[in-house]
Amino acid sequence: MICLLGGLLVSSLAIAQSAAPIDALRQDLQRCRAIAEANVRLACFDALAAPPVRAKAAASSAPTVASTASATAAASAAPAASATDAATASFGLEHRTSASAAEELHSRIPGPFTGWEPKTRWKLANGQVWQVADSSRAYYRLESPAVRITRGALGSFFMEISGVSHAVPVRRVE
Repeated sequence: MICLLGGLLVSSLAIAQSAAPIDALRQDLQRCRAIAEANVRLACFDALAAPPVRAKAAASSAPTVASTASATAAASAAPAASATDAATASFGLEHRTSASAAEELHSRIPGPFTGWEPKTRWKLANGQVWQVADSSRAYYRLESPAVRITRGALGSFFMEISGVSHAVPVRRVE
């Protein structure tokens, strides 16, 4: 009986200790949510999401509101196309980068296209290299077909090739 009561006491202490960080996190989230300026608010949320070691370093070298405002002005001066290009450049490499990526990609396979076999690789006109991700085979004769790569479920990607009746499961290798 004493062991049972001791176990309950230890369990209740552990629960109380785990609730304290959750309450602190809720307060930090509410503090960030109350910030009016978007960039400062985002920096606040980013600091909360950073691992503890980096969070301490970020707090000691946190930018001032003035430097954040100048960075905001510089960022808004950059063309919107560069953000789209950055998202497209990382499309398919989520396992390697943490940048947000586009929902789909449009390009072409330059030169003659004769179909695919398992592990066939294509270098697209944009420089990306994609590989067949299943054991399917198909034979076609096309010249520089346009391709559209879309996201599937659970991190998968599918390549739709102009002139081909079905999508090919692919993964990006370069």
